[in-house]
Amino acid sequence: MNEVENWYDNVYDEWARLDRHRLEFDITKRYMDEYIKGETLKIFDIGGGPGRYSFYLAEKGHKVSLLDLSRKNIEVAKSKI
Repeated sequence: MNEVENWYDNVYDEWARLDRHRLEFDITKRYMDEYIKGETLKIFDIGGGPGRYSFYLAEKGHKVSLLDLSRKNIEVAKSKI
């Protein structure tokens, strides 16, 4: 567990990953739009990293809670709010 935390807290920039892999981000959003139906749903984004998808869902009007193992990713999400 400590290795995973260390990777995301000190080594890897998860927020920037979806900038580098824009196609992944766009395809995932398309599938989310296709399968997540309803308005103002309560969504629990477990392992959501710094919240890129959480923010996308919140912008669509959903109530999103984010949980991640990495303290750094949670801090990044808080700073982006």
